[in-house]
Amino acid sequence: MKGIFKKMLQAAVVVSPVGGYVYGVKSMEATHHAHEELVEETKKGKVGVYTFPTSPFAHKVTSYMDYHGIPYTEVTVNMLLKPELYFSKDYKLVPVAFVKGSQVNDSSDIIRILAKDKNSMFSAGFSSNDEKVMAVVDEKVAPAALMSILNDNDSASKVGGKYGTIYKIALPMFRPIAKMLFPRKMGEAADAELLVPALKEAFKMIGKNRNPSASELALFGVLRNMDNLDCTIAALEDCGRTQWYNDLLNKCEKNSKREVPTSCCSL
Repeated sequence: MKGIFKKMLQAAVVVSPVGGYVYGVKSMEATHHAHEELVEETKKGKVGVYTFPTSPFAHKVTSYMDYHGIPYTEVTVNMLLKPELYFSKDYKLVPVAFVKGSQVNDSSDIIRILAKDKNSMFSAGFSSNDEKVMAVVDEKVAPAALMSILNDNDSASKVGGKYGTIYKIALPMFRPIAKMLFPRKMGEAADAELLVPALKEAFKMIGKNRNPSASELALFGVLRNMDNLDCTIAALEDCGRTQWYNDLLNKCEKNSKREVPTSCCSL
């Protein structure tokens, strides 16, 4: 009975309003095939990463790889149905990465593994201070940044790109959930009251370095996720880090070796 139900599910056509994905048996097969190809590529040195455009945690990872010129393939996940994450039974968050053929969950763990790989020319190391800064980025900066987006429909539309319209519709329903997921103050305090102090704490721990550390690039990645928003521009000016941000952005855009799958089942 279970096998019959599975075949019926695969044969059915499922339509998602997020991103315009249409999945049936052919596109499911294409998704599986594309994933298998991606995993094989990672065994040869490339990194594979599953992301979503508005995820600050996904941008942490891609920014680290962009800066260091690490070749990677980025797969955008449909966050409603998540068919691209079929292979991950118990973990359905982004980012999910494949490094040397092995699955790695959680943005900080992905960066930690990439930075500590002594056999890689891209290894940047991961110090005890990186651990402390990363905790501030994950526990304070990223939630504050995400709530800054969620508290403003226009911000969500800008960050969401082609998903912006869907975000505007879904935000009223998602905000209460977000407030339960994050500490209460994250959902109730004004954006500037959250983001600027969190950034200043992280910047104080980082200091000013000639070459950015792993955690510094992670912090940059969170801000890169929302770089076209007024609150981000104001926060960087308040912290005196506008030039810092622009320098890292230029370096990431210059060095990036990002690719997207050639076989894709999105319409």
